[in-house]
Amino acid sequence: MNQGSTENGLRWIADAYGIGFTLTLSEGLSPLELLCRVGAEERHVVPLTRCAADEAI
Repeated sequence: MNQGSTENGLRWIADAYGIGFTLTLSEGLSPLELLCRVGAEERHVVPLTRCAADEAI
């Protein structure tokens, strides 16, 4: 762990791992509203089944 990057207690995670994930918690929003609030354009949002999502990656 990089001790020089601990100002917020979590910053070291970005240095320690090559792949990153983001956890976003929300309440009272539909999935579409949440996606739009984080920058998605509604016209690009397409619902996928779990199977279709697995095939996309």
